[in-house]
Amino acid sequence: MAVVIFVLTIVFVIRVYLYFNKFTSWYSYLDTFLTAIFFVGMWLMAKRKIENWLFWIVGDLLSIPLYFAKGYTFTSFQYIVFTIIAVYGYLEWKKIWNSSQNLEVQE
Repeated sequence: MAVVIFVLTIVFVIRVYLYFNKFTSWYSYLDTFLTAIFFVGMWLMAKRKIENWLFWIVGDLLSIPLYFAKGYTFTSFQYIVFTIIAVYGYLEWKKIWNSSQNLEVQE
């Protein structure tokens, strides 16, 4: 289902960008891809899937150079912080998942 949401999001954003003639630089293409990544990350988070953190990490890492290249230095630093938070979130969820797996094995 995540792949379907990813593809549909990309198709929708591309149609919107084409309608408003917004494909003017490489920023637009990366922004389209990031929109899909973050949308899937939000959907997976709502479903409480641990994979959501991987989407957040990848999206954050790709956002750092994008915003830096656009001249939004503060926003780039903000995404560095978001990446750190996402890594800690993934590690914490992984630790909780591993401990729940150990409990199931012991029972």
